[in-house]
Amino acid sequence: MIRFVLLTVGLFLIFLVAGIGAQVYASTQPAIETLTSANLALCGGKLCFDGITPGVSGTQEARAIFGQGEGSNYYLTTDSFVGSAISFGPTVMEVTVRPKPGTNLVNAGQMVRLLGLPMTVIAGSTYDTIILQYTGVSIEVAATDGQLSPHSPVRSVDMFAVSAAMDVPYVGDSEAAPPEVAWKGFASWSLYHRIGLGLD
Repeated sequence: MIRFVLLTVGLFLIFLVAGIGAQVYASTQPAIETLTSANLALCGGKLCFDGITPGVSGTQEARAIFGQGEGSNYYLTTDSFVGSAISFGPTVMEVTVRPKPGTNLVNAGQMVRLLGLPMTVIAGSTYDTIILQYTGVSIEVAATDGQLSPHSPVRSVDMFAVSAAMDVPYVGDSEAAPPEVAWKGFASWSLYHRIGLGLD
């Protein structure tokens, strides 16, 4: 009888672990497929676009991927997104990816799942814009109805070459950088704005 109970408990645990593993695997697949369709991935632990990593990749690689170029600027347009790269000397220093209007290729939850929790968050100048900042990456997210959620669509992904001496640059629609706030989760624009102003 004890053998039967142990066998039953053992089989239950095996099926439980297999079921949880399958759910975890399935939950990551849409993010990976979606990020791949936007040509975003991790290259050597850094976010890259189609293998182009700012500060690492050279201009020859950018030319091969982007095809179109004017001086030190390179462009790529697809049915679903627009990509650009800027080089300085022989190295790509910045890459930007913007989904075309009406195309929700990537969402905030997928980016957080890929990159981890943001270092800081900025409440944009309007209630529908929140910027997630990582070392060398700035992600502008559409905060629908003023709320950042895992499903909030990404408006742009900006990747920068950074060194130990550089701060993460602010990319936004204002010349004066708004206050950076520690990550408080998927919360409202007004919460990040109030904290940035020192009201919370």
